[in-house]
Amino acid sequence: MVFTESAEQDLQDLRRYLLKRFDRQTWQKSYRKIREAVGTIQAFPQSGSQPDELLDLNLARYRQVVVGMNRIIYEISSENLYSISCATPGAI
Repeated sequence: MVFTESAEQDLQDLRRYLLKRFDRQTWQKSYRKIREAVGTIQAFPQSGSQPDELLDLNLARYRQVVVGMNRIIYEISSENLYSISCATPGAI
């Protein structure tokens, strides 16, 4: 999976948020779950649901996976998977 710059920034923002509001253990647990979800996405890209807000725009190539309070939005292309966003609502 290829992470866009904005997805990388989302992940960094999530890390800062969790470390500030909680602790390192919370960040590590969340990050581990995100990595596991990315592995599942890579193995089964069609398994994610289609975000309603993107379906309304006829953007069916985008999918999402919710991991705890985090949502990973990704695009399926013919060659790669692109992670567009990885964020916790309110964390950024």
